[in-house]
Amino acid sequence: MSSSTLKMKKGAYPICSKDVFSRVINEHIDSSCTKHLDLSFQESSSSSQAQPAPRVIQRKTSGFSSSPMAPIFSQGQKKTLIEPHSSFSTPTNKRPGGGEDNASRRPVKRSKIANLEAAAPLAEKLRPDALSEFVGQHHLTGPDSLLMQTLGSDSAGSIIFWGPPGCGKTTLARLIARRTDSVFKELSATIVGINDVRVVLEEAKNALALTGRKTILFLDEVHRFSKSQQDIFLPFVEQGHIQLVGATTENPSFKLTGALLSRCRVFVLERLTDNDINTVLVNAVKRVGDSTRDLSEADSERLSSETPQSSPSDAAKFYCHSFPQLTSKIISSITSLATGDARTAISLLELVIKSPKDIAEGTLLTALKRSVSASYDRTGESHYDMISALHKSVRGSQGSAALYWLARMLTAGEDPLYIARRMVVCASEDIGLADPHALSLAMAALQACQTIGMPECRINLAHIVAYLSEAPKSTRAYEAYKRAEAAAKLDLTIPVPMPMRNASTGLMKELGYGKAYMYNPDYAHPVHNTYLPIQFQGEKFLKEAGDIADKIWDDEALSLWEHEDNGGKDWEGRPTGALAPGDSHEDRIFHVLVTGFGPFNQYEVNPSWLAVKPLHNTIISSDTSSPVVVDDEVVLEENAAQAHPIHISTLEVPVSYEAVLAVVPGLHARPPILPESAALLAPTPPPSGYDFIFHIGVAGRGPLRMERQGHKLGYHMKDADGKLASVTRSSPKDFSRRAEDTLVAENQERERLGMEIVESIGDTVVRPTRGFGAAYENFPEEITTEIDVTRLVQDLKRSGIEQIYTSMDAGHYICDFIYYCSLAEAKRNANPYERRRNTQVLFLHCPPVNQPLSTEEVTEAIRRIIAWVCKEIQIRDEEDASADMLKGN
Repeated sequence: MSSSTLKMKKGAYPICSKDVFSRVINEHIDSSCTKHLDLSFQESSSSSQAQPAPRVIQRKTSGFSSSPMAPIFSQGQKKTLIEPHSSFSTPTNKRPGGGEDNASRRPVKRSKIANLEAAAPLAEKLRPDALSEFVGQHHLTGPDSLLMQTLGSDSAGSIIFWGPPGCGKTTLARLIARRTDSVFKELSATIVGINDVRVVLEEAKNALALTGRKTILFLDEVHRFSKSQQDIFLPFVEQGHIQLVGATTENPSFKLTGALLSRCRVFVLERLTDNDINTVLVNAVKRVGDSTRDLSEADSERLSSETPQSSPSDAAKFYCHSFPQLTSKIISSITSLATGDARTAISLLELVIKSPKDIAEGTLLTALKRSVSASYDRTGESHYDMISALHKSVRGSQGSAALYWLARMLTAGEDPLYIARRMVVCASEDIGLADPHALSLAMAALQACQTIGMPECRINLAHIVAYLSEAPKSTRAYEAYKRAEAAAKLDLTIPVPMPMRNASTGLMKELGYGKAYMYNPDYAHPVHNTYLPIQFQGEKFLKEAGDIADKIWDDEALSLWEHEDNGGKDWEGRPTGALAPGDSHEDRIFHVLVTGFGPFNQYEVNPSWLAVKPLHNTIISSDTSSPVVVDDEVVLEENAAQAHPIHISTLEVPVSYEAVLAVVPGLHARPPILPESAALLAPTPPPSGYDFIFHIGVAGRGPLRMERQGHKLGYHMKDADGKLASVTRSSPKDFSRRAEDTLVAENQERERLGMEIVESIGDTVVRPTRGFGAAYENFPEEITTEIDVTRLVQDLKRSGIEQIYTSMDAGHYICDFIYYCSLAEAKRNANPYERRRNTQVLFLHCPPVNQPLSTEEVTEAIRRIIAWVCKEIQIRDEEDASADMLKGN
């Protein structure tokens, strides 16, 4: 084989990017790409007069490896030579050797490199070469920062840098790559596609397999890849084949897929401060100044040590003989115009340096100001941030702030129609029924903007923004719709009441459409119609004007407003008494209903009712250990004024399935509907419903048992009236393997216990399933209470009530029946659009009297459980209120 043939077989090995002959490629791989490198010099020298090998051409794609590709990979490629960037690429291996061919081509290559470097802007030339030279982002580059610690332990993983332009994302990524022994590849999502990325990912996978070297892939403007394109990184990042470092100016939560975000750590870079920009300018002026001076090495070191570092003005004075146009005022203006963007600052500095030295300072300042555009992206995050600030300023009646944000947006080039449309929304959402003319004026402003256009329509927008800011505010209509929408979503199949239907045909009229509807204009007095489905009758989606029942009262927030906005004076609406509106006892009180069972078998008075009855019409506190006992009237002790009172009502429920189904659904209605038998015993129920319904039953001898779940199926025991629950379906079972006498014995035992007799038809046992019937068919067989029963029992035991435990199943009987029914009705009537509307439900089995607990002990346990549950509800309400405050509601 001739030398020329050998030379044709030589190329850049794609794994290590080094020149290796094909005949020794296997030995080169076995040596982890360390051997057979000197051979290139020998072969090159011996074959310098032979036919030159084809030039290895690089594809011109930003971020690709600086090493040339082997000829096999370059076929069909566009022959464009591009040099690697000096600030982040690793040095390529030069092929030493003599010969006229190499000697004649080397100056051309150096010339091309010089041309590319000379064309780079100053901001690119002055990128720092070490982390010690990096300016700003001390929360990321400090020695104690999480990023630096993970880099030191080689466990940084994939990273997303999120920050504004010019804050150092690209520079920081390149510097991080230098701290590791990894292959660095750089791509820009603005100019590459999936095929380009796939090549790099495969090369990284092969390099890791053969050499053990990881690859850091820096992808600039990663948000420019669509979410489907971003999926290409998932397997390589997850398996560790590459370490992805992405940079984006957009919010990753909006622009990146959740799958990619879960595999990366997001580090937020902040806009540089003025001090950071000053430091950047000092360093830039120093480096540019040194490069323009023809100094000896000793003079250069002396001047470097003497260069002032305190401020840009000192640096400007030091180099004033080279750049007399770079005055202190110019430096300060550059800092202000850069607005935290280092790239902009250096670009402005470059304009100043290249300007005539005798240019007037005023002329130069004007030119600098005109060369900088406003930092506003009509499709980016600032677009939404500013419209949010405008809307919230109007909502807060802060006209000055609202006009400022309006001016910011219009000056930056925002579409005036976009702002006008938002003001139309604001007119209904925030002003609403408080000023019926607001919507008409907002629509007029929108029409004016469409007709007139900029710049004159800015006056119309200022008009409507000022008007809406000073207008009274009401969200009654907006909140009413949200309540109605939430109610509608609960069940979209609820039929329209018959009186509300239109009887457009004779058949429909015969079916009852429109029957009993009273046409309001026909009457001289108000009339009643059934407008809502029965599930929502009595609901007040549209609250009365002035209703603040659901509003938050926060003394700290009010005091801050009084200090900051009201000149330190008390708000005129602040009450003079001890309690604030929305903070009175009636507004903050917890309403609890406790039920006990009526007589049954040997119990002339059910032990559960004996324990419950003493708590009727009493008020206790979630913060005190003793109840305020009341005979027939509600009396509140003075010491309870500082606590959250709990008003307890009690109700006796007959021990029958029919009675449970007749009574329990009404207890969960709003307002609750009590049976006629309880009219004299129970006080008027709260219109908003009970916060907690606590059912007390009786079981066999033993301690208190706390139910955690109710059951839908299997109620086969007779109630106090000797009746069984309704049959929901029959469940035949194979009887062929059972003896007849076994069934007889089982039925005798069932009859003794009051349970249903199991019948047999031939060889088949028929056991019907008994439960609640069709009204509950949409509920699961088991419904779990929202109360943390396990923790409740633990707390009760620590407080001294040791004879209590939880029970998953205390028998399929009337106790389970009422518990499941109550849980289902609480779920059916829950309104997610208001706090504290989902009634909490719990069941307790108490033992017979003095077996082993006395009635007084059971009553005390019930009282403590009520206080514990209401305290949990109070904590949850406070957490919800805090969350609402954080959301700005």
